[in-house]
Amino acid sequence: DNPSCSPSFSCGDGWCDDDLNREECGWDGGDCCFDTCVNNEVDNIVCGDGGFRCKDKTSNRYKELSQECSDKNLPNPDFVGDGICDPEGYYNTPACDYDGGD
Repeated sequence: DNPSCSPSFSCGDGWCDDDLNREECGWDGGDCCFDTCVNNEVDNIVCGDGGFRCKDKTSNRYKELSQECSDKNLPNPDFVGDGICDPEGYYNTPACDYDGGD
C-alpha cells in the first residue's frame, strides 16, 4: 500500500477519484477508465457516475481515444483526459470521448 494513495478503500470502488487517478495508485483501481471500471454493488456505485477521466495509457479505451483523436491531427492530443475541459476544436466531441471526460 502506498500511503499517498489514501483513502485506500476508495480505490477500485467504481467512482473515479481524481486524487487517486495516478500510476502509483493504480489509476484509482481502474475506476477512471470505461473498460477497467467495475460496478460497486455493495455501495450501489455504477461506473461512470463520477465520470471517466482515463489517464491509464495501458487501457484499451485510452488507446482507442488516442487513436481516434490523433486521426483528427489535434494540435495538443495530451489535452484529452487531462482534467481540464477544452471546448474549442475537436476535443469535446464523441470521437474524443468529450475531451476524455474533462
